[in-house]
Amino acid sequence: MENPLNNIDWSELRNQKSSLLAVIGYYEKMKVPFIPEHLTGILHLIDSIQDYAVDELGVNAIHVYDFELEEERDTEKPVERFIRESAEKIFDELCESDGFHQEDDIPSSFIESTMADRFQSGIIKGKIRIQILNDLEENPTAFQYDENKNPVYDFDMREDYEGLVIEYIRLLFNAP
Repeated sequence: MENPLNNIDWSELRNQKSSLLAVIGYYEKMKVPFIPEHLTGILHLIDSIQDYAVDELGVNAIHVYDFELEEERDTEKPVERFIRESAEKIFDELCESDGFHQEDDIPSSFIESTMADRFQSGIIKGKIRIQILNDLEENPTAFQYDENKNPVYDFDMREDYEGLVIEYIRLLFNAP
């Protein structure tokens, strides 16, 4: 069976990603609630698909990435870096946690395979990032900060966001 990702027009996806970034920027500037966060989740899904195409399918990176745009994204702000890195740490800690893989109604093999799936991991990290961003906006005092008033990761965050991940995995498990 042919991989359906082989049928993607990578140049067009690159253009669509640029448009999505412009829309996210516009909504952020207009301070529209929720839409930028939801669209950012889609953006991370596109990032994961692009990475998979280059790393696993062997598609030439020149056809997949807009290198100028990617460099702009690399100039992330401290809060953006905190959110991205925290989501990655939380995800990694959940993968390594024995207790996380033990839900009464979901087999541990399903949880493990979902966490190991490249596409699902991108979605899960995106969901964590969106929730951290929402939490930072709604309750900034719940976070710890460094001397420069930038939020910093603390080990309680894994427990704070574990339920979000289990909820998503449960949704996948119960899907028809």
